[in-house]
Amino acid sequence: MRLLIPRFGALAFLALLASALVARAATAALSPLERATTDPSFTATGEPGSLALLGVIPSFVLVGPLAVVAALFPGVFARLAIGMKRWRAFLVVASLNSTLALVYFALVTYRPHWLPPGSGFGPAAIASYFTLFALVGSVWAGCRYRRMAAAAPEVTAPPDRTEILALAGLTAFAALGTVLTALFAGWDSTLRVPMREFTFIGLALLAATLYAGYRALTHRADSDAGGCAPAVRLSLPGEAVALGTLVLCGFATVLLTSAPTSGPVATGTETGDAETVFGPRLVGEPVAIAAFELEGNKKEKVFGRVMSNLALDGERLVFGTSASPADGRMLCMNRATGKVEWALDDPDLKAVFCTPTVANGKVYCGEGMHEDRGRRLFCVSASTGVPVWKEPFKTASHTEGAPAVAGGKVYFPAGDDGLYCARADTGAPVWQLKGGKETGIHIDAAPVVSNGTVFVGSGLYSYVAVALDAVTGAEKWRTDLGLRVFGQPLVSEGNVFYGVGTGNMGADVWHYDEEGAARDTEAAGAVCCLDATTGKEKWRYPLPRSVHTGLAADAFSIYAGCRDGFVYALDRRTGKLRWKAGIGSSVTSAPAVAAEGGFPVAVYAVSREGRMFCLNPQTGAVVWWRGELPGYNWAGRDENNVMCTPLVISTVTSTGSKRTIYFGAHQTDLNPNVRHVAVFKFEDVIGE
Repeated sequence: MRLLIPRFGALAFLALLASALVARAATAALSPLERATTDPSFTATGEPGSLALLGVIPSFVLVGPLAVVAALFPGVFARLAIGMKRWRAFLVVASLNSTLALVYFALVTYRPHWLPPGSGFGPAAIASYFTLFALVGSVWAGCRYRRMAAAAPEVTAPPDRTEILALAGLTAFAALGTVLTALFAGWDSTLRVPMREFTFIGLALLAATLYAGYRALTHRADSDAGGCAPAVRLSLPGEAVALGTLVLCGFATVLLTSAPTSGPVATGTETGDAETVFGPRLVGEPVAIAAFELEGNKKEKVFGRVMSNLALDGERLVFGTSASPADGRMLCMNRATGKVEWALDDPDLKAVFCTPTVANGKVYCGEGMHEDRGRRLFCVSASTGVPVWKEPFKTASHTEGAPAVAGGKVYFPAGDDGLYCARADTGAPVWQLKGGKETGIHIDAAPVVSNGTVFVGSGLYSYVAVALDAVTGAEKWRTDLGLRVFGQPLVSEGNVFYGVGTGNMGADVWHYDEEGAARDTEAAGAVCCLDATTGKEKWRYPLPRSVHTGLAADAFSIYAGCRDGFVYALDRRTGKLRWKAGIGSSVTSAPAVAAEGGFPVAVYAVSREGRMFCLNPQTGAVVWWRGELPGYNWAGRDENNVMCTPLVISTVTSTGSKRTIYFGAHQTDLNPNVRHVAVFKFEDVIGE
């Protein structure tokens, strides 16, 4: 994308220049009367006015077909270019809006921190500006049309066959662009910046084409009883119809982007009549611990959002962030002050979705998302962030899942590279479970090491759970789970539990090109229990949508967050449902359970919209919940989803107990594109 925009801009500029030169030559060949009917800036002296060039500036949507016509049929294009002068206002507005949309998209994607803070550059504001430009263009078009009609009344005649075909061709080209965008990026992308503006231009051209066809079919209505057509017809110009369509589309966008985007609140439990008589209670207000960097005497927020879970290292929290897909960081933050104590700022570091693992004074962390290749695993000092290994462990794929450290070795997933085992002190490779389409393995989920066995799962090619010998890497068993595995398994009391499903973290169904034929057809999910020794499936609880986050457990239940917006509690022995509690429109982070003396007292979960819930572990009843986090703005966008699992720290008090709950997300300055790293802190107590 970084290379595409400048190249596209250069081609567009050449096309615009060619259009201008051809149009100039054609204009010079026309008679003064013809020039007056197409160019109101033409003066009595026969010299074109200063606005002539604006009449041949097409929108980027039109550059492709116009360039083809110009190359193959220069004579036809010359006449078409002159006709385009009658559409000067629409073309200028379309060019301005589409170009600004591309620039805005590039900034939001790659340099969002360049956008000024505040709501002036938020989605609603940008939509308002584009609508205002279209409205101004409508007024301009109306004034021009009246002047043209006064100079040459025949301009009010119904459009001829050439104009209708040109409009129909441009409309078909715009429709083709919209369909291709939908096929490659989904239909929702056609209504998001930047393609939204191109979609609106296509709708405007469609409206103008239909209006032109209507004028042509009903042209006899202009004639009097004797069949004579008047010199001036009462009509709207097609340009005004197109601009009016842009205004209506823009106005609807402003209303939608300005409307509240809050999702549903908790919908209760399966039974709905349980009452809480004992449990934690929220104390105080939630606190946002923003991550700050200190540059001299300047206190500056860290741009981006928290992508990973939080790793606890004493009074410090270590986590991964992303400012854009190509710009990631690993931060170590003091959880009391929000001060960044150190940061891994490798210039080539991609978004850090991987949850860091702290072990023996070291931090192990990977980088990259599914589309990234050639990513690495880092090992740095937990106290300073200084690299411990001579160089990061290089892979041919990405390293999304949290590493597991055991027995002096570190085990980590690497997508199409499968699973690696390396020495924890030096990073020297020990063994590898090879992945890729040939082996039918793609591992993104964090592994778990227990009793000399490594448990992993595959999310592409084959959807299997695999157990490996931790020392040699030899396969112990492999079980087909039937659905993708993108969440970390959980091992407890001789069993291993997997959350599975279709799609991925952001979609219920998804087609991965590397798999070939589409695999996902309908949304589905499940929680599965396998025997840790044999891999035999003991029970499975089907769910309507996927579970691609980790699981939590206590002595009685397994807890799962599902994309259907519910937290499920399942009997760990039988897999039967204990309860389910709705917390929002989707759950994109794992729940956490707190226990006192081995007895569960609370389950904590956060919705993708940023609502924090404390649930009774026995009934699922909502003990307390809190929304409206300070400075947080979900804005109805998946890229703002909370993906961080709550981190619970329990302490004993003189009268009972206290829990401090952290989870990472972001804060905004009204503009949801300008995000700053933040960790939110809650506290609840029992017995005070």
